[in-house]
Amino acid sequence: MDTRLGKTGLSVMALICLIRCGSSDASTTTSSRADLAATQAIELSGMNNSDPALLPVMGQAVYAGYATLDIPGLGAQIGDLDLAVTFGTTQGTVSGEIGQFDDRDGSLSIGGGRLLRGADPRTGVAFGADLDGTLTDASGDWHIDGEINGDFRGRDHDGITAVVSGAVDHDDQQNILDGSVTGVRTD
Repeated sequence: MDTRLGKTGLSVMALICLIRCGSSDASTTTSSRADLAATQAIELSGMNNSDPALLPVMGQAVYAGYATLDIPGLGAQIGDLDLAVTFGTTQGTVSGEIGQFDDRDGSLSIGGGRLLRGADPRTGVAFGADLDGTLTDASGDWHIDGEINGDFRGRDHDGITAVVSGAVDHDDQQNILDGSVTGVRTD
């Protein structure tokens, strides 16, 4: 058995360190969080999609990373992602939270998630989940109702990338929500 990490494994380990160090430091600026999110997205985009049919049939994986959301009226918002995947023989579960948004109170819950084992790793998505919650600032509440659809990355599902879509309600107006999510495995 080859126990060497290789270039991809070392990159993932470095990202885990950056995320955990960056997320826990109260002095981390918005621009540095944006840089960390962009770096993570670039690193993960260089990894192949994991074949959903070859995902484990038992166990759990935990991912940490970032969500970058385009919220009309607020612009780009970066939050910290915590995602848990429980692998099962059929659908499994996907759940978690996006929180710690810059200058916003509140968090977004990730739930009702499922694995899509029959998806083509070249064209389909490997998991999906519902996203909902409320962010609050001085101008009021921003109600978010959406979904996350994404892929596992790397031979050993070392990371995730996903797109976010949905709706944002604020001041009795509804707008389109879009964004992206990235995360690296921390367990």
